[in-house]
Amino acid sequence: MKRKIYLIALLFTIAIHAFAVNPPITYIGRYKFAYTIVIQACKSFNDTTSIPYTVPTLVGQQFDVIYVDPNANLAIIRIIDYKKRGNANSPLFSVYNMYPYGLSGPMGVQTKGQIYFRIKISDLIQYAIKDDKIKTSMALGVMYVPFKYRLQPHDQNYDGPFNFGAAIGLTWAHKSWRTWNIATVVGISLANIQLDTSSVRQNAELLTKTNNFGAISLSVGAVFQFEKVQAGIFMGCDRLSNNNDKTFDWKYQGTPWISIGFGYSIFSPQNSTPNTNSTQ
Repeated sequence: MKRKIYLIALLFTIAIHAFAVNPPITYIGRYKFAYTIVIQACKSFNDTTSIPYTVPTLVGQQFDVIYVDPNANLAIIRIIDYKKRGNANSPLFSVYNMYPYGLSGPMGVQTKGQIYFRIKISDLIQYAIKDDKIKTSMALGVMYVPFKYRLQPHDQNYDGPFNFGAAIGLTWAHKSWRTWNIATVVGISLANIQLDTSSVRQNAELLTKTNNFGAISLSVGAVFQFEKVQAGIFMGCDRLSNNNDKTFDWKYQGTPWISIGFGYSIFSPQNSTPNTNSTQ
């Protein structure tokens, strides 16, 4: 019994871990401001030289980091175009996207060119959060189902056979800053089924005290992860070999079962060192 409790506690610790891998961190990409700070314009998309034009940022304002100067510890950003958000008359467009009339542009002339801002990398880390979208990805893993509740009409049954196999899953697209994600999983496993007189319809007299038979177990399920805590629900069916099923007529041959479990990811994937190489 104690061994089974340990196995239940370890459910998804190994298996689900494969479906929650985060991509490497890089400064280049999309962000949004979590706080209001003052940012200063710069000459161009790859020149951090300052221009005498400053604006306060807005909480929730989206922007792209398009260039990083590691020597100056500065990044160049471009505020997401307000006209592309469906509001062509937004007054914010002339504040964050294009130089207003009367302002000397990068070449010292009157201009309405694209505005680029510079920001300290330390401010980027402290006052903004990544707003990239992690694409739907596929992963392989192992799966252990610690118990099964069989849904045979008028003859439900609970058992906890050995069930260990391979799983393939899809971790669905989500924002990089989100602390939870969802994966769907399809698995195929080898199961150890214990037959007794109450679970067979014929030839019960052929059964001995130990009646373990191999079976193939197919399953589908959903895995939910919040930070390091994992929970999942699975549904599947087991099938004995044709010879064993013909001999004993197992009641639960091909009938559905459900299983749930919880886990905790002790060994989280390590993020790589941020990329500070200059990128245009």
